[in-house]
Amino acid sequence: MKLKTTLLFLIPLSLGLVAYAQDEHPTEHPTGKVVDLDAAFEALDAEFEQAANEWSAIRRKVYEEGTGEVPEWPAAAFRPRFMKLADQGQFDSIMWMAKDDSTGDIPAQMGYLERLLTEYANDERIENMFFVLHWMYPVETPDFQRIVADFAARTEVESFQHGANAALGLALVSSETKPNVAKGLALLKPLVRVKVDFPLSNEVASSIFVGENLQIGMVAPNFEAVDVDGDPISLAEYRGKVTVVDFWGFW
Repeated sequence: MKLKTTLLFLIPLSLGLVAYAQDEHPTEHPTGKVVDLDAAFEALDAEFEQAANEWSAIRRKVYEEGTGEVPEWPAAAFRPRFMKLADQGQFDSIMWMAKDDSTGDIPAQMGYLERLLTEYANDERIENMFFVLHWMYPVETPDFQRIVADFAARTEVESFQHGANAALGLALVSSETKPNVAKGLALLKPLVRVKVDFPLSNEVASSIFVGENLQIGMVAPNFEAVDVDGDPISLAEYRGKVTVVDFWGFW
């Protein structure tokens, strides 16, 4: 009977330990309560999304009516709260801080980017970062190039290696300085032969074309189109003349 009593006591204790282990991001609150960091992020992110939608509605109204002022983008006001969660190790908050440029604090933003690409180098959740790397960060800063290159060498996920090289290559080519364009093309050209799918793979060929044909001082490649009257036109017809080509669209 004593043995049975002991076993019955241990079973609920073990279940309690398993349940606690499944809570990936618990942390101790000053009140002594355990706080779920993931739940805290979801609540904060929902609050930020609402503020962002309200900001967009006000901006649209100002533009349509031509009166009033557009308020400050709300990210800066939310930044300290996201930072607090990020500093406690909450993944989505670290990513939010790595993307946030509302204050212009590039060193801090780079710090969170490096932390993200270092601590989560093999985590599938960082895949979306590749699609903003090539336009969100100043490629001219040595830290950016170092962080992305180090990540490409560190990660064990093959598609991440190619994605990082693609992102850095696209960023370098778009900088339009000859040394950077050359470095970017050197990263992009080997990716054409890669058989596996990877982030930004569909942008590699077009970026190589830009690097090789659309740089300042180069002769623009010819193209043909139809004018507003339906008549065919060709850029070659304007060789030797000052020509302005205006590309525009809605987004």
